[in-house]
Amino acid sequence: MANTYHIGQKVRLFGDFYDDTETLTDPTTVTFMVKEPNDTETAYVFGASTVVKDSVGKYHFDVTPNAADRWDYRITGVGNGVDAAKEDHFIARASAFTTP
Repeated sequence: MANTYHIGQKVRLFGDFYDDTETLTDPTTVTFMVKEPNDTETAYVFGASTVVKDSVGKYHFDVTPNAADRWDYRITGVGNGVDAAKEDHFIARASAFTTP
């Protein structure tokens, strides 16, 4: 099943940002928002957290789900000719095994 992971499995989220001419561009601010199944929302901002810049306009953030159910995320880039947002989700499920 697409977008389905196990609890404890690293999930890599990607954000690519383009200016009006469709050129990869670094926004002034890049934010990854993660909403856990219990509705806790946490913002991770490039430069102040573990958001990683891979190359110009390309960023990623790794999240490791610790609870089963739907995890939502939003990736935004603002400034420097960029105004973009993307939302999606993944499902984390518990393992059928009792030992790791």
